[in-house]
Amino acid sequence: MTALNPDLIIVPSEETYEALHQIAPTVLVPYEKMTTEERVSFIGQIVGKEDQVKDLFTDFHKKVEESKQKLQEADTVNHTISIMEGGKDNCMAVVASKQFGRGSQIIYEYLGMKASDIIQQKIDTATGADGESVSFEVLAKYSGDYIFRSSYDGMADLTQNPIWNNIPAVKEGRLMEIDFGLGYYSDIYSLNVQLDYIVEALLAAPRVK
Repeated sequence: MTALNPDLIIVPSEETYEALHQIAPTVLVPYEKMTTEERVSFIGQIVGKEDQVKDLFTDFHKKVEESKQKLQEADTVNHTISIMEGGKDNCMAVVASKQFGRGSQIIYEYLGMKASDIIQQKIDTATGADGESVSFEVLAKYSGDYIFRSSYDGMADLTQNPIWNNIPAVKEGRLMEIDFGLGYYSDIYSLNVQLDYIVEALLAAPRVK
């Protein structure tokens, strides 16, 4: 870092701040304690780009509202969505937060869609990146009308799993994959791409009967 001779260093944790702050002016931007908009706005203030940040989020919110309208017209926005990952050892991780990644911020925060009741109660009170490890025997209770499954190389193959295939969203073709790399990040660029992908996937999925 010293060899780079930076004018400014931005770090995500107290640990990295302590390690680097003597090299150059260093600003701590705590990742889990700020929303995306708070982070970007704060960085915009630091580098004197407040107006660009304002325009950026004005455009993003306009796009979110247009997306909500599309989902409303398709009678999709009022149905439930679960976000899941895993499937090994007879368990599945179910996202229970708006800040978990895997598209949770777009689905639960910006689009304002809901999960199944048992998970939505946890989302409403979550203060961090929370998830639930759920056994397949009760997984149907945690499943929404639509399911996004975080996908990655080497993930469990559930195509022959009878419990999984009996979940209505899976059985009726409303299971969609979201690539782990696409859904992991929550910067404004990634949220824009996630929004496009999620809305297009929901509009292309079969309607709830």
